[in-house]
Amino acid sequence: MKRSIIWLLFVSLILAACGGDDEAEHDTRDFTVDSNAALTLNFDDPADFETGAFDGDSSLAIEDGQYVIRTNNPDGASYLWGQNDTTPLKNVVIEVQATSSGGEKDNWFGVMCRVDDSDSGYAFLISADGFWAIAKADSQRGLDFLETWKESTAIEKGNKSNTIQVYCVDDYLALYVNGEFVADRTDKSFDRVGGVGLLAGGAEDQQVEVRFDTLTVKSASFENKPNTATPSPAPSDTPTATSTATATPEVSPTEGLVPVTVPPLQPLGPAATTPTP
Repeated sequence: MKRSIIWLLFVSLILAACGGDDEAEHDTRDFTVDSNAALTLNFDDPADFETGAFDGDSSLAIEDGQYVIRTNNPDGASYLWGQNDTTPLKNVVIEVQATSSGGEKDNWFGVMCRVDDSDSGYAFLISADGFWAIAKADSQRGLDFLETWKESTAIEKGNKSNTIQVYCVDDYLALYVNGEFVADRTDKSFDRVGGVGLLAGGAEDQQVEVRFDTLTVKSASFENKPNTATPSPAPSDTPTATSTATATPEVSPTEGLVPVTVPPLQPLGPAATTPTP
Protein backbone atom coordinates (compact mmCIF):
# COMPACT_ATOMS: atom_id res chain seq x y z
CA MET A 1 0.00 0.00 0.00
CA LYS A 2 1.19 3.53 -0.72
CA ARG A 3 1.04 6.45 1.62
CA SER A 4 1.91 10.10 1.28
CA ILE A 5 2.23 12.78 3.90
CA ILE A 6 -0.76 15.04 4.34
CA TRP A 7 0.31 18.54 5.21
CA LEU A 8 -2.08 20.51 7.35
CA LEU A 9 -2.48 24.19 7.90
CA PHE A 10 -0.93 24.95 11.23
CA VAL A 11 -2.78 27.30 13.45
CA SER A 12 -1.74 27.80 17.01
CA LEU A 13 -3.89 24.93 17.95
CA ILE A 14 -2.56 21.50 18.07
CA LEU A 15 -0.59 21.42 21.24
CA ALA A 16 -2.68 24.29 22.35
CA ALA A 17 -4.68 24.52 25.51
CA CYS A 18 -2.09 23.24 27.88
CA GLY A 19 -4.84 22.76 30.34
CA GLY A 20 -2.47 22.37 33.20
CA ASP A 21 -3.08 20.11 36.12
CA ASP A 22 -6.68 18.96 35.68
CA GLU A 23 -7.12 15.52 37.19
CA ALA A 24 -8.55 12.95 34.79
CA GLU A 25 -11.48 10.93 36.07
CA HIS A 26 -10.64 7.25 36.14
CA ASP A 27 -13.36 4.97 34.74
CA THR A 28 -14.17 2.36 37.37
CA ARG A 29 -15.81 -0.28 35.17
CA ASP A 30 -14.19 -3.69 35.35
CA PHE A 31 -12.71 -5.17 32.20
CA THR A 32 -10.56 -8.16 31.45
CA VAL A 33 -7.52 -8.50 29.17
CA ASP A 34 -6.60 -11.74 27.43
CA SER A 35 -3.32 -13.05 28.83
CA ASN A 36 -2.27 -14.18 25.34
CA ALA A 37 -1.30 -11.52 22.83
CA ALA A 38 -3.35 -11.41 19.63
CA LEU A 39 -0.37 -9.75 17.93
CA THR A 40 3.28 -9.31 18.92
CA LEU A 41 5.71 -7.42 16.71
CA ASN A 42 9.45 -7.20 17.36
CA PHE A 43 10.02 -5.37 14.07
CA ASP A 44 12.50 -7.89 12.76
CA ASP A 45 10.53 -8.57 9.57
CA PRO A 46 9.95 -5.91 6.86
CA ALA A 47 6.39 -7.20 6.57
CA ASP A 48 5.62 -6.41 10.22
CA PHE A 49 4.51 -2.83 9.53
CA GLU A 50 3.98 -0.41 6.72
CA THR A 51 7.14 1.15 5.27
CA GLY A 52 7.96 3.72 2.60
CA ALA A 53 9.75 6.94 1.66
CA PHE A 54 7.87 10.20 1.16
CA ASP A 55 8.32 13.88 0.37
CA GLY A 56 10.73 15.95 2.44
CA ASP A 57 12.98 13.05 3.42
CA SER A 58 10.21 11.60 5.56
CA SER A 59 9.99 7.84 5.90
CA LEU A 60 8.55 4.78 7.61
CA ALA A 61 11.20 2.09 8.08
CA ILE A 62 12.11 -1.04 10.01
CA GLU A 63 15.71 -0.78 11.23
CA ASP A 64 17.63 -2.83 13.79
CA GLY A 65 14.50 -4.38 15.27
CA GLN A 66 12.66 -1.06 15.60
CA TYR A 67 9.96 0.79 13.68
CA VAL A 68 11.33 4.23 12.79
CA ILE A 69 9.27 7.24 11.74
CA ARG A 70 11.13 10.28 10.40
CA THR A 71 9.44 13.51 9.41
CA ASN A 72 10.94 16.66 7.97
CA ASN A 73 8.30 19.30 7.55
CA PRO A 74 9.42 22.17 5.28
CA ASP A 75 5.89 23.01 4.17
CA GLY A 76 4.07 23.03 7.49
CA ALA A 77 3.20 21.02 10.55
CA SER A 78 2.50 17.39 9.78
CA TYR A 79 2.38 13.87 11.04
CA LEU A 80 3.27 10.59 9.41
CA TRP A 81 1.90 7.20 10.33
CA GLY A 82 1.89 3.56 9.31
CA GLN A 83 -0.27 0.62 10.26
CA ASN A 84 -0.61 -3.12 10.66
CA ASP A 85 -4.06 -4.50 9.90
CA THR A 86 -3.33 -8.23 9.98
CA THR A 87 -5.31 -8.74 13.21
CA PRO A 88 -8.24 -6.30 13.19
CA LEU A 89 -10.03 -6.05 16.53
CA LYS A 90 -12.43 -3.66 18.17
CA ASN A 91 -11.61 -4.08 21.86
CA VAL A 92 -7.89 -4.09 22.52
CA VAL A 93 -5.04 -3.13 24.80
CA ILE A 94 -2.00 -1.95 22.81
CA GLU A 95 1.45 -1.47 24.30
CA VAL A 96 4.65 -0.23 22.69
CA GLN A 97 7.94 1.31 23.74
CA ALA A 98 8.66 4.66 22.07
CA THR A 99 11.81 6.78 22.03
CA SER A 100 12.23 10.26 20.60
CA SER A 101 15.66 9.67 19.11
CA GLY A 102 16.22 12.78 17.05
CA GLY A 103 14.95 16.24 16.25
CA GLU A 104 13.00 18.67 18.38
CA LYS A 105 11.74 17.96 21.89
CA ASP A 106 8.31 19.46 21.25
CA ASN A 107 7.44 16.73 18.77
CA TRP A 108 4.61 14.30 19.28
CA PHE A 109 4.11 10.59 18.72
CA GLY A 110 1.98 7.66 19.78
CA VAL A 111 -0.44 4.85 19.02
CA MET A 112 -3.65 4.49 17.03
CA CYS A 113 -6.42 1.92 17.43
CA ARG A 114 -9.40 0.94 15.20
CA VAL A 115 -7.66 2.14 12.06
CA ASP A 116 -9.51 1.08 8.90
CA ASP A 117 -9.64 1.78 5.17
CA SER A 118 -11.00 5.28 5.80
CA ASP A 119 -7.60 6.19 7.27
CA SER A 120 -9.11 7.24 10.57
CA GLY A 121 -9.00 6.00 14.15
CA TYR A 122 -8.30 7.00 17.73
CA ALA A 123 -4.86 8.51 18.42
CA PHE A 124 -3.12 8.53 21.82
CA LEU A 125 -0.26 11.02 21.79
CA ILE A 126 2.64 12.12 23.95
CA SER A 127 5.44 14.61 23.33
CA ALA A 128 9.10 14.55 24.32
CA ASP A 129 8.54 17.62 26.48
CA GLY A 130 6.04 15.82 28.68
CA PHE A 131 2.57 16.49 27.26
CA TRP A 132 -0.23 14.11 26.21
CA ALA A 133 -3.50 14.20 24.25
CA ILE A 134 -6.25 11.90 22.94
CA ALA A 135 -7.75 12.62 19.53
CA LYS A 136 -9.77 11.29 16.63
CA ALA A 137 -7.38 11.15 13.68
CA ASP A 138 -8.66 11.58 10.15
CA SER A 139 -6.61 11.88 6.98
CA GLN A 140 -8.80 14.72 5.69
CA ARG A 141 -9.39 16.68 8.90
CA GLY A 142 -6.24 16.08 10.90
CA LEU A 143 -6.77 15.70 14.63
CA ASP A 144 -10.05 16.33 16.39
CA PHE A 145 -9.10 16.41 20.06
CA LEU A 146 -11.11 14.60 22.71
CA GLU A 147 -8.55 15.65 25.33
CA THR A 148 -6.28 18.57 24.44
CA TRP A 149 -2.64 18.78 25.44
CA LYS A 150 -1.85 18.63 29.14
CA GLU A 151 1.39 17.97 30.97
CA SER A 152 2.03 14.74 32.89
CA THR A 153 4.88 13.76 35.17
CA ALA A 154 4.42 10.15 34.01
CA ILE A 155 6.11 11.00 30.68
CA GLU A 156 9.90 10.79 30.50
CA LYS A 157 11.23 13.84 28.67
CA GLY A 158 13.88 14.23 26.01
CA ASN A 159 15.40 11.14 24.45
CA LYS A 160 14.30 8.76 27.20
CA SER A 161 12.06 5.82 26.31
CA ASN A 162 8.38 5.75 27.27
CA THR A 163 6.11 2.72 27.41
CA ILE A 164 2.75 3.74 25.96
CA GLN A 165 -0.27 1.57 26.79
CA VAL A 166 -3.73 2.33 25.42
CA TYR A 167 -7.15 0.81 26.02
CA CYS A 168 -9.86 0.82 23.35
CA VAL A 169 -12.75 -1.16 24.85
CA ASP A 170 -16.24 -0.44 23.51
CA ASP A 171 -16.64 3.32 24.06
CA TYR A 172 -13.85 3.45 26.65
CA LEU A 173 -10.48 4.99 25.77
CA ALA A 174 -7.58 5.19 28.21
CA LEU A 175 -3.91 6.20 28.12
CA TYR A 176 -1.20 4.90 30.43
CA VAL A 177 2.45 5.93 30.24
CA ASN A 178 5.20 3.99 31.99
CA GLY A 179 2.59 2.07 33.96
CA GLU A 180 0.85 5.18 35.28
CA PHE A 181 -2.74 6.10 34.47
CA VAL A 182 -2.80 9.39 32.56
CA ALA A 183 -6.36 9.88 31.28
CA ASP A 184 -9.51 8.20 30.03
CA ARG A 185 -12.47 9.26 27.95
CA THR A 186 -15.58 7.75 26.36
CA ASP A 187 -16.44 8.16 22.67
CA LYS A 188 -18.53 6.18 20.17
CA SER A 189 -17.30 7.66 16.89
CA PHE A 190 -15.32 4.59 15.76
CA ASP A 191 -17.48 1.66 16.90
CA ARG A 192 -15.78 -0.89 14.67
CA VAL A 193 -12.93 -3.32 14.20
CA GLY A 194 -9.61 -1.98 12.99
CA GLY A 195 -5.86 -2.29 12.92
CA VAL A 196 -3.13 -0.64 14.96
CA GLY A 197 -1.16 2.43 13.88
CA LEU A 198 2.00 4.22 14.98
CA LEU A 199 2.53 7.90 14.27
CA ALA A 200 4.92 10.80 14.81
CA GLY A 201 4.97 14.43 13.76
CA GLY A 202 6.31 17.91 14.26
CA ALA A 203 5.82 21.59 13.55
CA GLU A 204 7.01 23.34 10.40
CA ASP A 205 10.72 22.84 9.65
CA GLN A 206 11.10 20.40 12.53
CA GLN A 207 13.04 17.22 11.95
CA VAL A 208 11.58 14.41 14.04
CA GLU A 209 12.72 10.83 14.52
CA VAL A 210 10.85 8.40 16.77
CA ARG A 211 11.68 4.71 17.28
CA PHE A 212 9.11 2.14 18.37
CA ASP A 213 10.00 -1.24 19.84
CA THR A 214 8.14 -4.41 20.91
CA LEU A 215 4.49 -3.81 20.12
CA THR A 216 1.82 -6.07 21.62
CA VAL A 217 -1.93 -6.16 21.04
CA LYS A 218 -4.24 -8.05 23.39
CA SER A 219 -7.96 -8.64 23.18
CA ALA A 220 -9.99 -7.01 25.98
CA SER A 221 -13.59 -6.87 27.15
CA PHE A 222 -15.68 -5.52 29.97
CA GLU A 223 -16.27 -8.10 32.66
CA ASN A 224 -18.83 -10.73 31.61
CA LYS A 225 -19.19 -9.11 28.20
CA PRO A 226 -17.58 -10.82 25.19
CA ASN A 227 -15.31 -8.97 22.80
CA THR A 228 -17.87 -8.75 20.02
CA ALA A 229 -16.53 -6.58 17.25
CA THR A 230 -18.74 -4.42 15.09
CA PRO A 231 -17.69 -4.99 11.47
CA SER A 232 -16.53 -2.00 9.49
CA PRO A 233 -19.15 -0.73 7.03
CA ALA A 234 -18.98 -2.13 3.50
CA PRO A 235 -17.26 0.16 1.01
CA SER A 236 -19.58 2.54 -0.80
CA ASP A 237 -19.65 3.10 -4.52
CA THR A 238 -18.62 6.68 -3.99
CA PRO A 239 -14.85 7.12 -4.17
CA THR A 240 -13.30 8.52 -1.02
CA ALA A 241 -10.15 10.55 -0.65
CA THR A 242 -7.26 8.27 0.02
CA SER A 243 -4.58 9.04 2.50
CA THR A 244 -1.35 7.82 3.70
CA ALA A 245 0.74 8.34 6.58
CA THR A 246 -0.96 11.41 7.78
CA ALA A 247 0.68 14.60 8.51
CA THR A 248 -0.79 16.61 11.25
CA PRO A 249 0.09 19.72 12.99
CA GLU A 250 2.20 19.59 16.01
CA VAL A 251 3.49 22.27 18.09
CA SER A 252 5.14 22.53 21.35
CA PRO A 253 2.47 22.93 23.97
CA THR A 254 1.94 26.62 24.57
CA GLU A 255 -0.08 27.79 27.53
CA GLY A 256 -3.14 29.83 26.90
CA LEU A 257 -3.79 28.70 23.34
CA VAL A 258 -7.10 27.24 22.29
CA PRO A 259 -7.60 24.12 20.13
CA VAL A 260 -8.93 24.85 16.67
CA THR A 261 -10.47 22.39 14.22
CA VAL A 262 -8.38 22.11 11.07
CA PRO A 263 -10.43 22.16 7.84
CA PRO A 264 -9.87 19.51 5.18
CA LEU A 265 -6.78 20.19 3.09
CA GLN A 266 -5.56 18.81 -0.18
CA PRO A 267 -2.84 16.18 0.42
CA LEU A 268 0.54 16.68 -1.18
CA GLY A 269 3.05 14.11 -2.26
CA PRO A 270 2.66 10.83 -4.08
CA ALA A 271 -0.78 9.53 -4.88
CA ALA A 272 -2.05 7.24 -2.20
CA THR A 273 -4.19 4.21 -2.23
CA THR A 274 -6.38 3.39 0.69
CA PRO A 275 -4.99 0.86 2.96
CA THR A 276 -4.55 4.70 9.37
CA PRO A 277 -3.49 9.97 18.43
